[in-house]
Amino acid sequence: MKHKRFFHLNSLRLQLLFRSLLVILSLLILIGLFQYVFMKQFIYTNKIKSIEDQIHLIPDDVWKHDIETSQNVKRSRPMVYFPGVNITFINQKSTFLRLAKDPHHAYFPKLSASTYKQVMKNIKQPDNTMSLIKKIDGHQEQVIVLKPIVFDGEIQGVIQINTPTESLRDLLIRQMMIFLMLSLTAMTIAFFVFSSVLKQTLIPLFTITKKVEHINAGSLHDRLPVNQGQIEMDRLSLSINEMLERLEEAFKAETDAKEQMRRFVADASHELRTPLTSIHGFLEVLLRGASSNPDQLNDALKSMYGESKRLRKLIQDLLLLAQLDQLPTFQKECCFVDELILDMKPQLMLLAGNRKILFDFPSPLPSDINKDQFKQVVLNLFSNAVQHTKGFKAVKTAASKKVEYLKVKPGMEKAAAFLESRRYGAILGATSEFNKMEGLTVNKKDKKAYMAISYQNSAMLKESGAVQDDIQLPRLESGVTYQLNLGSHQKDQAKGKINSRYVPASMEGLLIGQDLEKADAYGNTADPNKIANPDNLTYSNDLNTLFIGEDSSLHTNNFVWAYNVKTKKLSRILSVPVGAEATGLRAVENIKNSRYVLSNYQHPGEDISDKNITAVDKEELANAMKESIGIQETGGVGYISGLPSKDGAPYKKH
Repeated sequence: MKHKRFFHLNSLRLQLLFRSLLVILSLLILIGLFQYVFMKQFIYTNKIKSIEDQIHLIPDDVWKHDIETSQNVKRSRPMVYFPGVNITFINQKSTFLRLAKDPHHAYFPKLSASTYKQVMKNIKQPDNTMSLIKKIDGHQEQVIVLKPIVFDGEIQGVIQINTPTESLRDLLIRQMMIFLMLSLTAMTIAFFVFSSVLKQTLIPLFTITKKVEHINAGSLHDRLPVNQGQIEMDRLSLSINEMLERLEEAFKAETDAKEQMRRFVADASHELRTPLTSIHGFLEVLLRGASSNPDQLNDALKSMYGESKRLRKLIQDLLLLAQLDQLPTFQKECCFVDELILDMKPQLMLLAGNRKILFDFPSPLPSDINKDQFKQVVLNLFSNAVQHTKGFKAVKTAASKKVEYLKVKPGMEKAAAFLESRRYGAILGATSEFNKMEGLTVNKKDKKAYMAISYQNSAMLKESGAVQDDIQLPRLESGVTYQLNLGSHQKDQAKGKINSRYVPASMEGLLIGQDLEKADAYGNTADPNKIANPDNLTYSNDLNTLFIGEDSSLHTNNFVWAYNVKTKKLSRILSVPVGAEATGLRAVENIKNSRYVLSNYQHPGEDISDKNITAVDKEELANAMKESIGIQETGGVGYISGLPSKDGAPYKKH
């Protein structure tokens, strides 16, 4: 037997009750804090005001009489109009004279001389008293009121009245205890009142819960009350009623479907008996000798064929009905998805028509699947993709081997040619596999162009099965400077003539770097006697010389090279600081009958800490760099002179 508890920990009623009480408690705490602050200020201020009013009621002649009497008697006496306080007179020489003493708290504080002088200066002020609350020399906290005294036309000193704040604090604590007891009483009353109110408020919810608990398949026609006086509960009841209505309709439809199925199975069983009986009868006739009669044999076979077709149709209908009534069996087995798809390659290629298909499986893909159903899913998806993506073309548009499926909107060909040149070129059949293509310069006289490929890797390597694999070169991290042979009478893809005499017809490696298997003593991982990672290119037609600037992490020092295309001689003409890139390269043919090569360098010292340098002390090298030009802090701009002049005259120093 289950016992009902007054509250369940996760009940809505308990949560609402606790949250309401928490709000009330927070408000009471806030009110208590404000009450403490304001009441303390009021009590202390009221005490000070009371003492000040009593001081102002006493004439200066009375103070003179009391001071003179105390000086003669040499003892202090309590004053009847100031109970519970200590009264002290302080003259201008800071001498203290007790005028009255509280028998319970005889202590009187001694303030600084400057404080008393400040009070004497305020004699002309309308309110010439000074009050303060202070704790001095470890004694109890005191309320202190100071007033300057004048008689015979001269300032005689200061009257100091003090009383401890202990009684004021006791009064404050009593008031706070009263507030605390009232707050606890209010919280207790609120607990029982709110509990009862919440119970009444949640009656509609309890009614809905009880009603729903008694609804089953035989009482789906029951409905919840929708006019209980609470909008939210009425909306909940309406939603549940709509759900019950849908369930009732679905249950009725299922009942009707089962009845139809029962009738169909009964009819089908009756129908199956007829063809089977006919086939059985024809077989008996044939076995009795009718098979030797050609006419009878032909008639029997035709009849059995017709009955078998009707029987097959009935069986198919029964199978379909059984599949609709029951969940199909799903048998899985472990196999490799990539192998299944590759087995389907002939079918997929036939569906694709003239489209390219990329079969890319970086690693085997084992999975537990149903082979037949998986193949059917792949065929359906592939057929839809072919049907609904007409006009899209798969191209590699980046050196990272990324494949994109692109299509140009009609009328946007010109915009695509200028705004997306690489992608549009790939759509038209151009290769987009060049990686890290840097500088480009032209030798007009010999109709050659020179192109720097800083790194020969990534998409420039052979990639079997790729949608595009026009470039198939060996990996070379140090890069290649290529020579493009230019010519006229070239045609585009549509066999149209290209109106230019400088169309690249072929290209070949002109200056090829060489990777090292391991770093040499200077930290080079590419042959320092060959170009590594060409970047800047410029060509001098007069000198028949190609100038190449490096941007390489494979050479510890990058160089500027000069290559004479006639003599095939390669010369190193400039070395930049460790880690810097040689940039800003430009050959100037003729300035005042002289030739120059402009060259810059930037980010000196980059990656110096990563270099495996043993030929020199790497730390001393780094320190020297820091002291001279800094690590990645400066750059250099300059030129190389000393080249032959245009008329062949020797170089003249300027």
